[in-house]
Amino acid sequence: EAFYLILKERKPYLYKSRHNYIIRRSRGPDSRFLIATKVKAKEDSREEKNESQEILKEILSIITSMK
Repeated sequence: EAFYLILKERKPYLYKSRHNYIIRRSRGPDSRFLIATKVKAKEDSREEKNESQEILKEILSIITSMK
């Protein structure tokens, strides 16, 4: 009986939907899952960074057009 248990291969995961959910979740630098509030803060900081980059690009284009 033990011989058959050894031969039986284990699936990498039980449910495809749960696997997909886990793959999509955000992870921190230590590979742990992030808490929802931290994910929101991370997204907000990205948006702020993108906005500031766009403003800098506009300023640079104005400066170069003045020359």
